[in-house]
Amino acid sequence: MRPYTNQVLLLLLNRLQSKPSALFTQAFVYFITLLSAVESIGPDFVIQSLDAIQPGYVFDWQETCRADT
Repeated sequence: MRPYTNQVLLLLLNRLQSKPSALFTQAFVYFITLLSAVESIGPDFVIQSLDAIQPGYVFDWQETCRADT
């Protein structure tokens, strides 16, 4: 799956941006959480993949979440 990860994430993020729904958002969060929990993949790979699509996205998102609390 590693060679296709960026394309898969890009398609999911495009769908999330173009036609957001509560169900799809929840499924996307579960998918990212599942990828992070898989021992052979891990959270570092997920962060690197998201960062390859849009540099700084993950860290900007973390700062936004901290500011909201």
